[in-house]
Amino acid sequence: MVTEYLSKMEKEVGKKMTLRSPRTNTAFQELFSLPAEEFLISSFTCYLKRKLPTQGQVFLSPRTIGFYSSMFGRKTKFYFLWEDIEDIQGIPQSISSWSPSIIITLHKGRGMDAKHGAKNMDNGKLRFCLQSFASFSVANRTIMALWKARSLSTELKVQLAEEQSQINTLQSEDSGVFVDGLTYGGVCRRILGNEGNGESWMPEVLGYTVGIR
Repeated sequence: MVTEYLSKMEKEVGKKMTLRSPRTNTAFQELFSLPAEEFLISSFTCYLKRKLPTQGQVFLSPRTIGFYSSMFGRKTKFYFLWEDIEDIQGIPQSISSWSPSIIITLHKGRGMDAKHGAKNMDNGKLRFCLQSFASFSVANRTIMALWKARSLSTELKVQLAEEQSQINTLQSEDSGVFVDGLTYGGVCRRILGNEGNGESWMPEVLGYTVGIR
């Protein structure tokens, strides 16, 4: 079911998507305090546009979209559900905007835990602005495809979660590697690498190591 889901996303995005390793998924889950069945699909380096633009990464999973940054000792972290989103717009480069942008508007009253990352709020609707992607077209297509897939039935979501949990368990047992948790400090690019997806976890942004036993 997970591979079928990824294949469907590949057709929508026009880009190969690889199943992430258990270690990468565990690090992702720990970072955003997500349940064990939530798996990372893709991540992109970008800027979060606010009063002061913040460089970081956006992380995409079947049910969530999150952002994390750690710059000069200041950390920014939040996520919200695809179901919270009312509208997504791709805005081309213009005189007023030096980079193409993705504008995400949430339903009224939704995602208030992520309010600190919003560009603004209009009539109770939070609006987020992401820009400066290495490949805007790929990021935009991926985000739009996952948002459109939000209407998956609850039964299908449960199947995806159960299968991903089984895959993680089997792969972890086969490799003999278990993740204890995250500790801030040095950077481990090898563990949280691009895994063939073309994206990278920036060392200056994702500044933690993974404890392995």
